Amino acid sequence: MSQEPQSFDGFCVEADGIGWHAFEAQADLFVIPSLTSVDASTSTFVNVTVAARSDIGHNRRDPEEHFTGVNVSAPVPQQGTLAPKVQSWTIPVSRSRSLGNYELSNGSLDLGILSTRAVMIDVVDGKVADKAVL
Repeated sequence: MSQEPQSFDGFCVEADGIGWHAFEAQADLFVIPSLTSVDASTSTFVNVTVAARSDIGHNRRDPEEHFTGVNVSAPVPQQGTLAPKVQSWTIPVSRSRSLGNYELSNGSLDLGILSTRAVMIDVVDGKVADKAVL
């Protein structure tokens, strides 16, 4: 069960023998794994949430244009062979809210086909800024 995050300014890690440690979030743009999912029953449905840092000084952008896109790649069956081919889609996203120093954007897409393996999600901002595999 995923829990709604309260902030993305940092995160904490605790384990037996090492105690508790806090780390500051350093990424300007990333996929939020706990708010991103893939459901594959009769078709593959992808729901993605992306965080984009809103306080990046002189490089601050229009809130609606934090990044250029979210691309999804997935292996899908192809006729006449056992090997799948990788097909790509673009997920339309829209800004949903602010959280800490980040603007959250989310989007969903039904790929219209059942993926045969893991789905790759790329957040693009001129180049691939973050990648998630689900």
